[in-house]
Amino acid sequence: MGSMETRPARHIRLARLVTCVAIWLGLAGCSWLYGPAVELPDDMAEAVERPGIGARALLRAQQSELELASWGPALLTSVESLGAGVDASRSDALRAAIRRAYAPQRLFDRMATSVSASWDPDAARELLEFHESWLGNRILRAQSTRRDARTLAKFQEWSRGFELARHSSARVELLRRIDRALLTSQTAVWLNRAMLDAGLGSLGESLPPESAGPIRALRQRYAGEEPGLYALGEDQVLRWNLYALRWISTADLERYARFAESPAAQWWVVGSARAYRVTLAAAGEELFQALRLRGSY
Repeated sequence: MGSMETRPARHIRLARLVTCVAIWLGLAGCSWLYGPAVELPDDMAEAVERPGIGARALLRAQQSELELASWGPALLTSVESLGAGVDASRSDALRAAIRRAYAPQRLFDRMATSVSASWDPDAARELLEFHESWLGNRILRAQSTRRDARTLAKFQEWSRGFELARHSSARVELLRRIDRALLTSQTAVWLNRAMLDAGLGSLGESLPPESAGPIRALRQRYAGEEPGLYALGEDQVLRWNLYALRWISTADLERYARFAESPAAQWWVVGSARAYRVTLAAAGEELFQALRLRGSY
């Protein structure tokens, strides 16, 4: 009996786990030195002049599809944590509706459409030119190995003995400055919370009021946990970048920080955040409609 975990404790542990997954997906990874090459557009002028092409090129360069591909599984995991709160006779229909509404290619297409709608060719050109530069290419190559389990294992081993005082204060401040400019850690938390809340909200609205209690309770627990996750996200992003970008000189990190604060980079930060919101709202609405047409789950 002493080893059994209460349901609220399981929910809180799950919420932290799902958020940590989102944080990891938002970080830059690194294999030996810089990682594999990242595919960029062959025709820069075409990518700049044609928003549909350019938006997809920038999203692929930033590996947004990896983040989007995590949404469906994260929502399924969260729903499955309800256990008996989900009607077993309708669980297959629920899973199918989630997989369809959160299909990675559908999400990616919506993201690209939203980015295209606020396209700034001058800012896009600066972004693509930075990606093609020596420094930008190294940053992208570091990000490209986020899926590498060996890299994650090495980082976890490195992180076990982490002491902030061992690292240059100037370097730490540069990485924090980059995080603040690009909103990396904040986005990893708020986007994950918003995605789960939209999905669970759609599920709860499709149920009779008397059956929606477990969903409402889970959303409340997630909402209560959110404020404390931002410090966790900031710490994890800092640790990871200290590890992953250790091959980048402090002078180059300064260059990267200036670029992250530039109007072109800020256009991307704002535009991609808006696109994420549009995409998750559309997915939540599609899930709601699918469940309503099926007579709830």
